[in-house]
Amino acid sequence: TMVTQLASRIHSIYKQNGMPIERSKMHSRSFREYLMTELSLPAIWMVQVCSLLNQFETLEAEKKQLHDVICFRGFQLFAEEVKLLLGIYGFSVLTATALMADIVTIQRFSSAKKFCSYLRTAPRVQASNETVHLGKTSKQGRALTCTLLTQSVMHFQKIPHYGQFK
Repeated sequence: TMVTQLASRIHSIYKQNGMPIERSKMHSRSFREYLMTELSLPAIWMVQVCSLLNQFETLEAEKKQLHDVICFRGFQLFAEEVKLLLGIYGFSVLTATALMADIVTIQRFSSAKKFCSYLRTAPRVQASNETVHLGKTSKQGRALTCTLLTQSVMHFQKIPHYGQFK
């Protein structure tokens, strides 16, 4: 993405001048301010760094604005469904909106199995007598929705005592 390219270029400039910095810190506003005020470079390099940091700030602002528009529109179109999905730990308004924008209505799926297959979460199963063969997951589903749901699942690790019923 453009943010990654900007962070890499800024990192490269500081590295060329013998001041390696961590790219991952570029997403912190305080670190970007630190670069501007504390880590001085020759004037020609500082002009370029200032320009890149301004572009970085602009992209961050546009990203937040787009996020807000998507979430607002999602609540307008799918208020009830979004509120229901927010009850699931790890779901954000953006994830819930993206899921609902993709499927629009759950009634279009004749069964839970078809819905899971669409989301690429259910592998093919061939069973005969006592032998069960698990196959690959369907690639016909929406990759973006699958990715967003996978990211949401990662939040389950943070739940204390997940999987233990009291």
